[in-house]
Amino acid sequence: MTCSFIPTINRRRLPDSVDFTDLSWYMHTLVPPLLTVGLKSYEACDIGH
Repeated sequence: MTCSFIPTINRRRLPDSVDFTDLSWYMHTLVPPLLTVGLKSYEACDIGH
């Protein structure tokens, strides 16, 4: 199974660089609950527009 998300509404940005998403915040928030439902691995990247 694959799951993906694109944070576009109220996106958390890095405090010192508003051009980049705060990926660590999303991983810290999303990974623990996903582990309880069988998360085996994840990959994260910030894609510029």
